[in-house]
Amino acid sequence: METPSAFNDLSGMDNLKFIASAKKIPKDQIEEVIDFSGIRHSIDRPVRTYSLGMKMRLGLSMAMLGKPKLIILDEPTNGLDVDAVIKIREKLLELKESGCSILVSSHYLGEMEKIADRVVALKDGQVIKNITIAEIKDQYGELEKCIRIYTNNTMKN
Repeated sequence: METPSAFNDLSGMDNLKFIASAKKIPKDQIEEVIDFSGIRHSIDRPVRTYSLGMKMRLGLSMAMLGKPKLIILDEPTNGLDVDAVIKIREKLLELKESGCSILVSSHYLGEMEKIADRVVALKDGQVIKNITIAEIKDQYGELEKCIRIYTNNTMKN
């Protein structure tokens, strides 16, 4: 979800209604995701007037319609201001608490450390480390140090 897809000339509400209709999802779920997204105050405005953070929250809301068991996100906090990053993080943690699995691709290690349970680090398409956040804290103290060690070790091989 690096750049969320939505119909820019439609309102946020119309985008949600379109997705709900296509997925045959009851309208009451639209209200649930609007409440979750925190963009109710702008839901009737055209999406083209939304900030990037609002577009990200709308995109996350559209993905949540139908209550999926897995959501895949690509750089969900890329280009966002601090307030929007915090709001997206809160929403992802709420989703996680509700039992939804979230697969996130990101270069923002500090942010991933705050929301992830497990980290899989890739280099040249190969897994170089698959570790839980708890193991990282016990063995390395922080994710960045862990990744730096494994990245440097794989560069020498």
